[in-house]
Amino acid sequence: MNKLEDLERLANLQKKGILSKEEFEEQKKSLLKSQKETLGQKSTTVYLILAFFFGFLGVHNFYIGSWVKGVIQLILTLLSPLLLFISLFAVFIWVFVEMIVVKKDAKGIPLKPAPILRIVFIVLVALSIFLPMMGVFTIGIMSGYTSAMNEYKMNTILDYMYSCAYVAQTKETSFERTAMCSELTDLELPDGLSGDFSFYDAGYGLRTILILDNEELAEKIRTKVVDGVQFSGSENLVYVTLSY
Repeated sequence: MNKLEDLERLANLQKKGILSKEEFEEQKKSLLKSQKETLGQKSTTVYLILAFFFGFLGVHNFYIGSWVKGVIQLILTLLSPLLLFISLFAVFIWVFVEMIVVKKDAKGIPLKPAPILRIVFIVLVALSIFLPMMGVFTIGIMSGYTSAMNEYKMNTILDYMYSCAYVAQTKETSFERTAMCSELTDLELPDGLSGDFSFYDAGYGLRTILILDNEELAEKIRTKVVDGVQFSGSENLVYVTLSY
């Protein structure tokens, strides 16, 4: 029923004596006020579209008359390069919250409802904000795990090599015949090595070549600083010299 029909209904109720003149005037004012608010009612659809595409500029707040919030968001966005873009991220979170909670304009007039569209935009914004964060978080975890595993493999390989070198120097081993590490000790071949290795007497120390499973692990070993040990090589090869 439209507002004109509502007024006619109220007038009929007054004529029939159901409503007093005072009650009629009060409900008439309420009805006219409601009609005025409806005519000036902003659209939730427009608000959400503006927030989704131009929220970082505060345009959606300008649309509903919240000029102060809109100006603050605009200033924070413009200053973001000077603030390492932290303020821009804060604005994105702010806009996301507004898309969830704001249902009235600056005058307190309810926005025309669009519940399904609101849910769609909220999901889209949530995915656009939190998926990259989860991606970075996941990459960080995987990177940390890989680094920790390489550290563990490196230490295991070096322990294996030192054990073999110790046995090679203390046993009466003839270096005329190359001695594989597995022949000098009963330790199992550690992860990270693509195969066993042997020592040979260089005259000033024991030398060997380690063949690693990947170049990253080989580089990690080559850059390690150990007294009395020289590391060199390239790609997945590590040349090791252990001084006597």
